[in-house]
Amino acid sequence: TSGLAQDLMADIEDEKERISEDCYEDCTDIIQMMKTNLKKIEDHGISTTRTLRAMEAMLNSHIGSMAQHDLISLCRQTVAVVSEYHKDAIAEYHISIKCDMPNQQMIVNIDAGSIKNALIALFNNSIYSVVKKVKIGSSNYKPEIVLSLPEEGTGIIIRDNGMGIGENIINKVFDPFFTTKPTGEAAGVGLYLVRNIINDHHGKISVESQQDEYCQFTITL
Repeated sequence: TSGLAQDLMADIEDEKERISEDCYEDCTDIIQMMKTNLKKIEDHGISTTRTLRAMEAMLNSHIGSMAQHDLISLCRQTVAVVSEYHKDAIAEYHISIKCDMPNQQMIVNIDAGSIKNALIALFNNSIYSVVKKVKIGSSNYKPEIVLSLPEEGTGIIIRDNGMGIGENIINKVFDPFFTTKPTGEAAGVGLYLVRNIINDHHGKISVESQQDEYCQFTITL
């Protein structure tokens, strides 16, 4: 449809010399309004599609078989997957992804696939946040994401120095369909599903943040 609007604009341009200036301006204004409205329709269509897929994911979000896995090895694998998937953004925006983990194994009883998906979702949010901060032009800013595992216990911490989360919304981030991203970029179920995965493992997830400074998610399994 946007292509038809573009074709119509081309036709108006061809007839510009044979129509009045007022008529030409009215036509171009109307076509521009059409293009703007079509873009909004497209964005909301994408958002609706994302929401429907997210609802499907919510219905299908259940953990599989539990088994003994090395949590440290799983975290390293996850960082490798994230680094490969976001390699272009990491290179373009000079994002540092660090790991701070003990050398010994940390054996836990988990569904490895579900935990990996949860960690990837948290990393995706961190990548989005630090890239956004770079784009707004923060001076002397060096984007950094750190995954750490304390030597005691079975906790996982993912911390970034991106945009952070405001005090007025931090209590809502795990709510279904809540998102701070623009229409069409997110359906608002990522953190909701992450929390469900952790709850299904009888664990806990918490968040702390300071707007424009950092955001930190802590998982305890």
